[in-house]
Amino acid sequence: MSINEINEQKQLNLLQKIMIKVFGSIQTGYTKKKGWKEYAPIYAFKCPKHGIVQNTASGHRSWLICPKCLNEERLKDEIIHQQEQTQLIDIITTPEKNN
Repeated sequence: MSINEINEQKQLNLLQKIMIKVFGSIQTGYTKKKGWKEYAPIYAFKCPKHGIVQNTASGHRSWLICPKCLNEERLKDEIIHQQEQTQLIDIITTPEKNN
């Protein structure tokens, strides 16, 4: 089960929401992705932009990153990359103007 599926299916109760407000995050379960040897804990936390979301901790310092923000950043990067490729193709294919 993906994190997006977990975010849509798992509803937090009032006590869990209060605990997030007090502690910043709470563990809500475990997930194991293909290729992983062990299960990883899933945490619920509040994103300033998207509200309460869930994800596994990322990186050496176990950062909690909003999966919705991460997807938005990836889409922005893809759009920028496509625009840069289009500009490069235009530069290569446009004949030079002689003065």
